[in-house]
Amino acid sequence: MNEPPPSLANQRSRRVMVKLGMARDPADDFDHPLVPEGNPARRNVLYRIARADWAG
Repeated sequence: MNEPPPSLANQRSRRVMVKLGMARDPADDFDHPLVPEGNPARRNVLYRIARADWAG
């Protein structure tokens, strides 16, 4: 996947990740280095799914 992870503020993308069965660990969230401080899109959330759980 070449798309950036969803930002903390992007609720629609985050709902899709959950519907796909992906899980989030807040400890893995990060600040995107190319997004300026103060921008709500700076904080990104990382969702993961195990290969065995992926039906696609």
